[in-house]
Amino acid sequence: RPITLLVPFPPGGSADVVIRPVAAKVAEALKQPIVIDNRSGGGGNIAAQVTKQAAPDGYTLFLTNMGVMSVNPILTPDMNVDPVKDFQPITPIILFPHILVVPPDSPVRTAADLAALAKSKAGGLSFGSQGVGSGGQILGEMFKARLGVPMVHVPYRGAAPAATDIMAGRLDFLFTSYISIGEQAKAGKLRIVAIGGEKRIDAEPNVPTRAEAGFPGLDLEMWHGMVAPAGTPMPIVNRLNAEFIKATR
Repeated sequence: RPITLLVPFPPGGSADVVIRPVAAKVAEALKQPIVIDNRSGGGGNIAAQVTKQAAPDGYTLFLTNMGVMSVNPILTPDMNVDPVKDFQPITPIILFPHILVVPPDSPVRTAADLAALAKSKAGGLSFGSQGVGSGGQILGEMFKARLGVPMVHVPYRGAAPAATDIMAGRLDFLFTSYISIGEQAKAGKLRIVAIGGEKRIDAEPNVPTRAEAGFPGLDLEMWHGMVAPAGTPMPIVNRLNAEFIKATR
């Protein structure tokens, strides 16, 4: 029967964009369909709960991430999910830096411009994120703490709706993935200010890293990885591991 693959964010975000072609290749190799279930909300906790309660038979998979596995248990200890005991790891899928973006009509051209604007604006700036506990929120809070000015955090149910509001000018800045906003940036619908990671990316060679822009340490790499419910038999885990690695490569 079809395999259900839970993605904890809506369509259009980095997790969704990355996993759909990978899942299609795995489905072809396994000769059975894989149905993507975008179960957003709770910073990934809703999809995590569904996975935890599913039968450990290989027919329920979860594209989890750093937030669900390491941040959420600290921020929301009552979430009733143990990332070690409740899931069977299968394989990492992708690791990527966060990109700092602003609206297309923003006066901000550099990270220093954004810092100056935050210090000059009464009440500070607003920043969006992919949800409470997401990498976008953590980086926004780090930026806020470094500047020592008030800011307003606006959580969304994923990167795609947050990107929609940054393009419309309803947010002042956003930390997100290039996967989520690359095409919009090329179309001039938003502006990339700085890039996370140790080096510039090939797609935007003229955009500096945040270290180059004067903000070293304001960085956080996000990862997505595949898990199944705890207790899934190892022969199934090993087969899924092999096929997802092959498809991802």
